[in-house]
Amino acid sequence: MVDKEIIGYYASWQWYDRSGLAKPQNLDFSKVTIVNFAFFQPDADGNLFGTDSWADPNVLYGPYDYNPSDSSTTAANYKCHWTGPNQKACAHHKVDEGLIGLVHAAGARIFPSLGGWTLSDNFPGIAADPAKRKNFVDQCIGLIEDYGFDGIDLDWEYPAYTPHSGTADDTANFVLLLQELRTALNAHGVITGKYYEITAAVGCGPSVIAGYDIPNTAPLLDQINLMTYDFFGGWSDVSGANAPLYYQGFPKGYEEWSVDGCVHNWMEGGAVRSQLNIGLPFYGRSFANADGPNQAHSGNDKAHWPDDEGQPQYFNIEAKLSEMEIQRDDVSHTQMAWFPDGSGYLSFDDQQAICDKVEYVLNESLNGFIIWELSGDVRPDLSTPLLDEVNMKLDYPTTHVCASAA
Repeated sequence: MVDKEIIGYYASWQWYDRSGLAKPQNLDFSKVTIVNFAFFQPDADGNLFGTDSWADPNVLYGPYDYNPSDSSTTAANYKCHWTGPNQKACAHHKVDEGLIGLVHAAGARIFPSLGGWTLSDNFPGIAADPAKRKNFVDQCIGLIEDYGFDGIDLDWEYPAYTPHSGTADDTANFVLLLQELRTALNAHGVITGKYYEITAAVGCGPSVIAGYDIPNTAPLLDQINLMTYDFFGGWSDVSGANAPLYYQGFPKGYEEWSVDGCVHNWMEGGAVRSQLNIGLPFYGRSFANADGPNQAHSGNDKAHWPDDEGQPQYFNIEAKLSEMEIQRDDVSHTQMAWFPDGSGYLSFDDQQAICDKVEYVLNESLNGFIIWELSGDVRPDLSTPLLDEVNMKLDYPTTHVCASAA
C-alpha cells in the first residue's frame, strides 16, 4: 500500500442520523489515518467548547455508563466534556465504544477540529489580541490533556475573509497564532514524549488564498488540508462541478477553480507537496430547475434533496440514481446526473471520480486526502464504497483501474 494520509472528518451531528447508523461503533477506523472531530468552537475570548452537550460526549467518550464497576471520579472511564466556556460536565462512559477509544484502537490519531464555516467569526479577534491568543493556545493544550487528542486541526474559514468578520490584519495574526501554538505544543510534548501536529483546513478560491501569508504559514503547519470542494453550488451564477479535478471550461475567469488549480496556487505561494492534502467530497451539490452544466438555475434543489437541504450525501444520491440520467464529465473528472423533466441537476463524486483524485495525489506526490465527511458514504449495510475506493487505489496503485461502479 502506498503510504498516504487519509483524514476523515466525523461530524458530531451525524450521530443522530438514521437511528445512529453512523455512530462510531459502526465504522472501521483502520481505513483512515486521522479522524478530525467536528467541531469545537471558540468564543470571543479564545475559550474552546463543544457544540452539542448531548451528542459530543456520547460520540467522543462512548455511551454513558450508568452502572460503572468503579463509580469513583478517579476511574479510567470518568471523563469530562467541555460544554461551555470554562465549563465541564463529567460522567462515566463506555469508552471502548467512543470515537477516541475506537480510533486509537485502530491505530489512527484523532484531532479536534476548531471552528468551521459557521463558527469562524471569533478567530480574527482572538488572533489579534495577545491575551486571547495565549488563552486559546492554553485551551488547546487543555483539550489534549483532557481528551487525549493527538494534535490540533484549525478550521478558520478564513483569515481576512470579511463575511466572517475578517480583517487585513488576520494574515499576519494567523502566523502569530500558529507560532504560539507550535511553541506550546512542543513544550507539552517534552512532558509527554509525544509530537503534536498542527493541521489547518484552508480555502481554495484565489481571493481566499490571498488572505494567507503562505511562506510564513506553511512551515508552521504539519499538514495543509485543501478544501477542494464547493467550487460551485446553489450560490453560483450557473450550474457546475462541486469538486472538479481540472477546470471544467466555464465560466471565464474561473480557470483556477479546481483541485489542480488550488494545489498549484498553494505551491506557487510556498507550500510543499509533502504537506498538501486534497479534499474528497462524500456529498454532492444540486441545482434546481437545471438539467446540465453551465445553466441558469434556482439555487439548491431542496425539493429532490430535502434531508440534506440540497447538499445530498452519497448514500442518498445512490438511492435516487435510478430516477436520473447519469453522465460522466470527462473534463472535470466528476459525475453528473439530472432528472429527466429538467427539475434538478446534480454534481457529485462517484467511485471513479474519487479514484481519479487518488491517482492525482499519487502522480503529483502529494501528502494525502481529507474527507468531508465520514458518514456520507455509509450504506445501510455499513459498507463504505467511496472510502474503500481510496484504500483500494492506494493498495494497488498500478493495477487498480479507475472505473464507475454503475
